[in-house]
Amino acid sequence: MSNRTQVLCTLAAVTVTLLACSLDCNMAIASETVFNGSSGNVSLAAARIDRQYKAWQPETGWSGNMVKNPGFEEDFINTNAEGHVLSFKGDWFYNQKDLRPDYWQLNGDAKLIERISQDGKHALQLGANSSATQSYPRASSQHGGGAWGGGETRPIPVRDGDRPGFNQPWKATVRCRGGGTLQLGSVQATAPAGNQWHVLAVELPAAEVGGPEQSVAVTLKGPGSFDDVVIQTRLHDTPNLLPDPSFEHGKKSDDIDGWSKQQKFRAIGPTYYVWTDWNHAFRPNRGPVQLDDMIAHSGKQSLRFDVYPGDEKFVESNLIQLNQTTPGVIEVSAFVRADRIMLIDIRCVDEEGVWMPAQRPRAPEYSGGGSFLYGNGTFGWRWVRKFFATPIDPDTGQPRSVKGVRARLCARGFNAHTLDDSGTRPQSLQVGTVWWDDVRVTERPASADQLRARGVTIPAPVQPSPDLATDAKLDFGQRRVGDNTLTYQFTNGGEAGNYQLRLTTTFPGSESVDTASKSIHVAPGQRAVLTAPYTVHHLTVDLEKQATFRVALLRDDNLITGAHYAFNTWPVVVDFDVARSYNLPQENPVTVSMNLGVSDETLSKVTELEMQLKLAATGEVLSSQTWDDPRAAFQSTIADLPTEKEQSYEFNLPSPQWWVDRNNLIVTQVDLSPLKVWPHDYPVRDTVLVLRGLDAGGNELFTDQSDPFCRMDQRPALPPIESVSIREDGALLINGEPKFITGATHQQQRITHTPEIIAQLGLTGHRLWNVGDLASIQDAWNTLNIYALQAKPPGDSGGGTRPNVELTSAEQEALVQFVEGGGLKNIVTIQTGGWEGTIDVENAEEVSKHRAMNEWIAELTGRPLAISTSGAYNAWWLSKLVWYDINHAETEMWGPMDFNVIWTPYMKRARPDRPTAWAYLPQLYENHPYERLRFETYENIVRGSVGTSMIQGIGDPTFNRGLAGELRGLEAPLNSTDPAPQVSIEPAGLSHKVT
Repeated sequence: MSNRTQVLCTLAAVTVTLLACSLDCNMAIASETVFNGSSGNVSLAAARIDRQYKAWQPETGWSGNMVKNPGFEEDFINTNAEGHVLSFKGDWFYNQKDLRPDYWQLNGDAKLIERISQDGKHALQLGANSSATQSYPRASSQHGGGAWGGGETRPIPVRDGDRPGFNQPWKATVRCRGGGTLQLGSVQATAPAGNQWHVLAVELPAAEVGGPEQSVAVTLKGPGSFDDVVIQTRLHDTPNLLPDPSFEHGKKSDDIDGWSKQQKFRAIGPTYYVWTDWNHAFRPNRGPVQLDDMIAHSGKQSLRFDVYPGDEKFVESNLIQLNQTTPGVIEVSAFVRADRIMLIDIRCVDEEGVWMPAQRPRAPEYSGGGSFLYGNGTFGWRWVRKFFATPIDPDTGQPRSVKGVRARLCARGFNAHTLDDSGTRPQSLQVGTVWWDDVRVTERPASADQLRARGVTIPAPVQPSPDLATDAKLDFGQRRVGDNTLTYQFTNGGEAGNYQLRLTTTFPGSESVDTASKSIHVAPGQRAVLTAPYTVHHLTVDLEKQATFRVALLRDDNLITGAHYAFNTWPVVVDFDVARSYNLPQENPVTVSMNLGVSDETLSKVTELEMQLKLAATGEVLSSQTWDDPRAAFQSTIADLPTEKEQSYEFNLPSPQWWVDRNNLIVTQVDLSPLKVWPHDYPVRDTVLVLRGLDAGGNELFTDQSDPFCRMDQRPALPPIESVSIREDGALLINGEPKFITGATHQQQRITHTPEIIAQLGLTGHRLWNVGDLASIQDAWNTLNIYALQAKPPGDSGGGTRPNVELTSAEQEALVQFVEGGGLKNIVTIQTGGWEGTIDVENAEEVSKHRAMNEWIAELTGRPLAISTSGAYNAWWLSKLVWYDINHAETEMWGPMDFNVIWTPYMKRARPDRPTAWAYLPQLYENHPYERLRFETYENIVRGSVGTSMIQGIGDPTFNRGLAGELRGLEAPLNSTDPAPQVSIEPAGLSHKVT
């Protein structure tokens, strides 16, 4: 073992031990009590008769309402939320608020206004020349494409003879005032001016709907205010081929008559890297699929999915015989309602299990959300449907007939990926619940006689029988820290009596707590609203451990119906986001956002919110801020948020104001003057924020603490480079001194790592000047004092990612002039080997040219020659890529790199007289936890890396500043050739890898 390796092993032992202690401490904190009030606030128990309620009466022969967010109450999507630079299917935008109505395409002046009605508290107000639109696809399917688009929408073939009977009329209604207009396709109606609410109604005749492949759109036009939008289409009279579509014959179990047991729903759709989305494709589903007689759209019960974090599930109907002789269009529809669901979908396969083309459930989402076909989140009964083409015959390229189909009802839950660069992303640790009812499977537009002629058995129509509790609604409440309520509404379809709701709430590792609503006499036909309190004292921080509700409806103290449900809380009380974790002295103040995961009821008892700036080690309070009224603080914050993204940047770096969740939000600035300014090569995050909620008696109701942050000096000026070499043990020497290089390139969602930003972050330099622009390299040295860690030769023959095979005479002359003009003063390595590409190692002529060029450049410049291997682009040829001195080796964040045991031994065998080096080059994402990056960086240094340089980047770019400072401080001791102390690791066998 060399001296350098012994020193690095000492660091590894200390780092692993500290990380293990940190993980143990975090797990201990997770089980602590987070709310100091009493359990089950009985004053919140309630019961009342709702005499104003009017049930929506479905019209025979027409569909249900297919509008997403019909009353403008749904705000489940924060379209500005901080995403993930290479993730297109994540949960980044969901279970948050942006105070704009979901799933409406808004143009112009659009805002929510208060309007208290049976169905909510809001309406949509549109200014002049403003509009809101939703579109509903029909007989079309989506094919191909990738994360950045390029897909194709194709018509689902409809036989010429079937086209006249395929279309059905559509109709729409809306409540409107102030002269607003409702348009459905080519027909429209306008409300009178004034403050009186009117119901506008339009009907689009079948002849004006357009071709079967054309979508139908509804548009609301201002000026005017709108609420309670309803869109319906007439149902075709072809028979429903699904037996028991309302789930009336089954019993409560995981074995549903006519349907399979739940299976894994692995359909992804176009994306980039699958693993960046934290899929759970190989994790078994945990939440049950069962019938629920507390909730039904019609009849006595519905089919319920409990979709735990990480669950991805579907159930499949028994085979529905069709015996087609020519391909026909399949239509599947259902009523669905949901609570905090990530995704729902309807799918269809043929008798062989072959997927049938249709619309996808969502589009790739790069920098914004809200593309879900059926919507997501929490909503009441919604009618959803999808048309399917029969599978494509590979021999003819045309749809083929099928013998039968199976319908699939699908749901995907939140992925529970709560990790962030600092702090947490609490929104994604959630249980979703989905109820399905009144499923319909038809072949359009086949008649009953046509189907029977093919030998198809048509099930007898099932008339759902009314339940004792009809038109029921269940609201689980906020599920936030403190006092909450669960509410159940129903219309009494049974006997008169005294009705009461009883609730048992159980948190993992805690005793169950029983509460109840008040009891109330409910006559037949009356609408009752029962509310039971519960208290969140503990947080559910583990994706595999759910809290539960046991809900029971009693009449005269006798159980009528009941069910078990699951839920999760946020994993934190307060979600802190400090804009910068490592602040330069001039970067003061720092913006901080805080989302309080505390219930409205508990917040109403808070008379003072106190935020303290504290030293983490001693608890010394350096400063404090207070707010007397949380609600007023939330409102003031919202009013002061920037209206343009560019306004949210602070000292050229992003702050959370533009991207942050609007739930219980406080944004403030913290003066960093009381903090110590740490040396540039020894930065210590020594300060935290603590937020406490106090009641009128000064009692602490809740508290939480941010991750640490600090101030530090900027790095000193870099010296001009006179020489670069690689020591026998793989250390990189600049001007004869061992150095750890640090760099960056590319962009994340909020910032691009320009040379100016790289300099501000105090990094060594730009990872890869990838177009051979030597003049810009010189300019960066003269104006910004940064190095080029990899510089491409002049000209564009090598491009940004491709290797250079040979230089033209003009390019050679340009490089000679550049060197003779002193241009090498900030160049560490010359990159000829390529990044996402390589030369053809089997082409002798190309290899010969490349080697000759490398030898000439090395002789001219005296700089190490570089390659940047990048996964499958060139890593397979690693053993043959022997013409380079250093590998800037790109990797995903999947544990330590193996270049100490792969590339370095290859090089030692291939060129024993010339030592080589390699540098850790992680592809980072916004939510990559800094402590994991830090650990992996040091582990790779243990393995021989000469520094770290990253692509895209961690959410808070100043983490790169802090890490670069730490590495500067360790350059001398970790690269020392002095004898190192003997090292032992305790406990024996402690894993080096953190995942």
